[in-house]
Amino acid sequence: MPPDMPPEVNELLDWFEIYYVHRKVIRRLRNGNVVHSEPLFPPSLWLVTENIEYTFPRTQNSVEAWHRRWETLVGRAHVGLFKIIKELQSEQHQIEIKV
Repeated sequence: MPPDMPPEVNELLDWFEIYYVHRKVIRRLRNGNVVHSEPLFPPSLWLVTENIEYTFPRTQNSVEAWHRRWETLVGRAHVGLFKIIKELQSEQHQIEIKV
């Protein structure tokens, strides 16, 4: 890290290293190596283009995927009650067809 960086950056870098790169130290070996627990977000998850190429979902949350689909079906942010009921019935019908 460049010497002119403010000291507050160290705290951010430590956080990033703990949660994204190495996680926490489990033990130190006699030869000086350090064993870390698995990171919360391993670098393999960072390669979004590869995930898209293999058609993996862009999110881990299936509710987010459904919500995106729902926004596409409804087509706008504010809709009336009858439109919501009609779209829910349509969604139920689509799910029943799949099952």
